[in-house]
Amino acid sequence: MLDEIIDFFVTIFEWTIEILGDLFELVTGIFDGLEEFNIVGIIFAGLVVAFIYAVKDYMLNPFLIHMSTPTALFWMVATYATSAILGYIVGAKLFGD
Repeated sequence: MLDEIIDFFVTIFEWTIEILGDLFELVTGIFDGLEEFNIVGIIFAGLVVAFIYAVKDYMLNPFLIHMSTPTALFWMVATYATSAILGYIVGAKLFGD
């Protein structure tokens, strides 16, 4: 009985380690090949930022109006910067060479 319980927890631990390893490879694999400049990534990042700017009244401003000015400025810059970074990654990976 005790051996079965120990085997169960060992199996769960092995699966968890395997899943975490796969997730680590997935996340680190996203950044492979980004050391070279990619114009498609820059264009896609610009499109994503332009889209966020175009719909800011519906998407961003309803949250920012309830914050203080420094906090709203921080979240606005963080949103645009994160969108640009993720837009570059998606553009470089999906539509790049």
